[in-house]
Amino acid sequence: MADTKRLFVLDGTAQLYRAHFAMINNPLTTSTGQVTSGIFGFINSLIRLLRDESPDYFAVVFDDREKTSRHHIYPEYKATREKMPDELISQIEPLDRILEALKVPVLCVPGYEADDLMGTLATQAEAKEWDTFLVTGDKDMMQLVSEHTFVYTPGRGRNPAVVYDAGKVEERWGVPPGKMVDLLGLMGDSSDNVPGVQGVGEKTAQKLIAEYGSLEEALDHADEVANKRAREGLQTGRELALLSKKLVTLNCHVPLDVELDHLTLDNLDPGAATEELRLLEIKAVVSDLLRLGEEAVVASFFENIRALFSVKRPVLALSVITVVLIIAVSITQFLPFHKQSDTQDVVNVYLAEQIEYIAYLDENGEFDTNYGTGIEEYFLSEGNF
Repeated sequence: MADTKRLFVLDGTAQLYRAHFAMINNPLTTSTGQVTSGIFGFINSLIRLLRDESPDYFAVVFDDREKTSRHHIYPEYKATREKMPDELISQIEPLDRILEALKVPVLCVPGYEADDLMGTLATQAEAKEWDTFLVTGDKDMMQLVSEHTFVYTPGRGRNPAVVYDAGKVEERWGVPPGKMVDLLGLMGDSSDNVPGVQGVGEKTAQKLIAEYGSLEEALDHADEVANKRAREGLQTGRELALLSKKLVTLNCHVPLDVELDHLTLDNLDPGAATEELRLLEIKAVVSDLLRLGEEAVVASFFENIRALFSVKRPVLALSVITVVLIIAVSITQFLPFHKQSDTQDVVNVYLAEQIEYIAYLDENGEFDTNYGTGIEEYFLSEGNF
């Protein structure tokens, strides 16, 4: 059975905010005074995510600056949020240039929030039976968790990342993913200025859902609720409650102009991105970014090798691979991220094993598709790359 494809979707807007404010008391600046803390933190987190998870497909999604349908139905939506500071606004365009140079898939659709794009991608991936990991700390995204969709909260410091499946969502919020919109509709969300029901907090909302099953049923049975404040809130706040549920429900049908299969990192270009970083005087992540590119090249190379081993003519496959390896050795001397001697060692190992290739044939005369894994591990092991 083929391995399940893994799509990672990063909430770029939230990540840039977090990175900027994490260093608000000691910001990074260029010699001309340009603040770059958000860019530095963003790229550093991006490198760590790609290195740790090696996704098959990947995208960064951003909020659009235009007002959304939520603003139209409720003008006070997010009205309590402070205006984005100028020093953060000034980092958006340089970050766009870096990501474009890096050739990372980036999505932003006018009139839609990043959350809606994440929901749309997850829904499309679910139809393909891919696993989707939504990289965000936003509780709104918990409504999307399913058999194939997870919320991936990045680790901080020495704390590992937390992956929310359905069980972990219920453990944290007291309701399954399918009831998160009811929970948030009842309790509201101060960060987005979603009103909810007056007198109903998280615990009360959990109890109402446990007893009545949904926000609508709780409203229909408002007169039966024992808690006086919650009862009165439900009796007088029906319209706001229903509006709140609508505000927190994600739109999973955003019109996208890209196919999921195109959200790859096959053309990753760390070299071009590092030039943009150097212009911003950001040097600390350059070596890690280049290293990421080196690993991507080698991983792609050996993925092709494994694909060749799966064909029904193993001798032909070996011949093709041998030629490719010889060519690879010839060109690596011109690539700054390879050690020629180590590369030659890898090829020597491969050529020595080649004469024993018959031992890797299975009962059908085909190669074991795991053949070559040892070489890859050697190539990527510390000190050999």
